Amino acid sequence: VILTVARLVPRKGHVEMLRAFARVLPHVPEAVYLIVGTGHERESLERMATELGIAHAVRFTGYVAEEELGDYYNMCDIFAMINQEVDGNIEGFGMVFLEANAAGKPVLGGRSGGKGDAILDGTTGFLIDPLAPDQLVEKLRALLESRELRMRLGEEGMRRARVDFSWSTRAETLHEVSLAAIEGSRKLANRGRPA
Repeated sequence: VILTVARLVPRKGHVEMLRAFARVLPHVPEAVYLIVGTGHERESLERMATELGIAHAVRFTGYVAEEELGDYYNMCDIFAMINQEVDGNIEGFGMVFLEANAAGKPVLGGRSGGKGDAILDGTTGFLIDPLAPDQLVEKLRALLESRELRMRLGEEGMRRARVDFSWSTRAETLHEVSLAAIEGSRKLANRGRPA
């Protein structure tokens, strides 16, 4: 099961995922692509799935309550959101990638916006050039065909999400950044004072 949790808008990369899934499905016919989210593109995406001949393997859930999302992350084998810049609009940090990693799932994300912080390329998942469909097909197929690769990336993603992004780790980082900012402000303030 491949999962995307995102609003159904162009910059989230559903079109790219559907095209890649259509190319991968003949090699992994038991695969299912699960799309969670709402948005104005749903009808065109459903039509595209039909035109690509993959509608039987694509499920649109629509809205899913926040408290139920954990079940979807746990159910999937791979999380994918091939985010990209559209009209200057980019993805921020991409919390969904860490949520999927926290559930032990490998992630595929577009090399755009803040994904470099959320995904460690080759360690917790893969960063994909949204304009390189062959690259997406290659990585998607590799993950679908190798349980060992999924497990390795998913386990490292879980470790990173739970250790590097725990409340205590984030609080410590915030404390360090705050101290550095205060020290920088003091140096600036003292610069103009006579010795």
